[in-house]
Amino acid sequence: AVPPAELVDTLIARADHLENDRRELASDRRRWEADSADACGHREQLRVVGQAPTPARLIETRVDRDARWADIRQAFDSGHAPPAGAPDTFEEALRAADDVADELATNAAGVERAAALAADEARLDVAAEALDRRAAELDCHERELDAEWEATWRSTGLERIELSVARAWLVAHADA
Repeated sequence: AVPPAELVDTLIARADHLENDRRELASDRRRWEADSADACGHREQLRVVGQAPTPARLIETRVDRDARWADIRQAFDSGHAPPAGAPDTFEEALRAADDVADELATNAAGVERAAALAADEARLDVAAEALDRRAAELDCHERELDAEWEATWRSTGLERIELSVARAWLVAHADA
């Protein structure tokens, strides 16, 4: 007994649907690869131009400056002279904080581009994970379909044929 034509048509429709999903996944993966390559190019451009300081770097330099000033202030408040070199190191820390703030202001567009790029890279990471999940799901569905076809055809006792040619085989053998 051969499998009913309706069952073969259903399995073929599922296989066609999976094939379309594979093509769509491949297209999405190519688009992701192009976007990823663009992000890498933009990251390289930022590297070549020079990395603008981050707001976190500004905070670090200000904390350092404030700590040095607190040491000097504490010495004066307690009636002692500040440690030797403390005013010089405070001035250096003050200049460093001012320099970072100035560079941040000057490179605001670069800082904004770097932040946007980081967001794009995070989005690409999420998209890559989603693509991998979709590929795994398709693999699972294809294995299930193959197992179902294998079981369906095994019941005929005939040598297995591929699902893709089953409809033509049924037509050819129905006329025989």
